[in-house]
Order: sequence, then C-alpha cells, then structure tokens
Amino acid sequence: MADPAELVGMISDQRTEHGILHTVTCRALGVSQAWFYKWRRGPATPTNREVRRAKLKERLPHSPRTPRLATRQTRQATQRRQTAPKQTGRDHRATTS
Repeated sequence: MADPAELVGMISDQRTEHGILHTVTCRALGVSQAWFYKWRRGPATPTNREVRRAKLKERLPHSPRTPRLATRQTRQATQRRQTAPKQTGRDHRATTS
C-alpha cells in the first residue's frame, strides 16, 4: 500500500495539474473522500466533533458514582429474578375456549 502522505499528494496534484475532481480520483484509487479530507487537513487541526466533545468534557463534571449505581441496579434486578416465583411450562394467562 502506498504511503498515505504520497497518496494525498497525488490526489491533490490530479486536481491542480489536470483539473480532475477529488471525488473522481478518490473513487479511482479506492479511497473514501472522508479519508482524503481527513489526511489533507492533517492531525494538528481538531475536527468540529473533537472540539465539541472537549468543550462538553470541560463543562460536565465526572461522577465517580455512576458505575456503582449501575452495579447496584443490576444486583437488585438479579435478586428480584431469583426470588420471583417459578413459572411452570404452561401459559398462565387466561385462555378462552
């Protein structure tokens, strides 16, 4: 497989030198446009999604209790199932004849 930086350079060159759209070149080379634009942007620039998530992470405090609540709820549900009366194989709903 070709080096990603070389591949991005080649796709860009096709546009500047020959006027071939990035869409067409990406399709011909079997790479997605999303991959091309992500590589062209480079790792130094965060995406909009990454920026939004970083802002949310700053605003929302981390709650250490969340995993314990989930565990307690799971344990209670298990205990309810274990203490529930056993059902027979027959359908216990009212039937009409």
